[in-house]
Amino acid sequence: SSDLEEGPASPWAGIGLVLQRPFLRQLALAQFGIFATITCLQAVLPAAAQQRFGSAAAAGWVYLTIGAGNVLGALVLLRTRRRGLGSRTMALLTLGELIPLGAFALVGSAWVDISLAGLSGLASAPYEILAMTEVAHIVSSRRLGQAISAVWLFGYAGMLAGGLLAVFAAPRLGWMPTLLLAWLGGSAV
Repeated sequence: SSDLEEGPASPWAGIGLVLQRPFLRQLALAQFGIFATITCLQAVLPAAAQQRFGSAAAAGWVYLTIGAGNVLGALVLLRTRRRGLGSRTMALLTLGELIPLGAFALVGSAWVDISLAGLSGLASAPYEILAMTEVAHIVSSRRLGQAISAVWLFGYAGMLAGGLLAVFAAPRLGWMPTLLLAWLGGSAV
């Protein structure tokens, strides 16, 4: 409707727009789940690196491979002329980013962990790039800032949730169960 396209100028108008449109709602919820899981991983990663690699500083290897996966995923898309992505592809790429993070907690091998982190990064770049491209195609330029801000707000709320989970659960449960809880919650959203 034209009201959806023009929209009110209220600060919360972007949230209403995102919640009304199925693709935008799916994207916002995916952002929440992904950001929650990744933030929890970042919080418990020093303990995981200490256990798996023998040094908390070895967490840098995990970040390095996530970054390498992101770079490879973005390089693949440099030549694409895809308009964006559909809901099914977004769901698959979301799971492609999240499943390796859950497996990270279960596997127990340093080099497999590094490979899983790289796979997560490889799925992440196409997801982020194609999702934002799709948003730019389906939302009018007058509402684009509101829509993108609302989607990112969901992501930042996920960061808050993942950080809170790590702060309160990791000291009691340990890093592996805490990461699994974040992964289960993030994947369920």
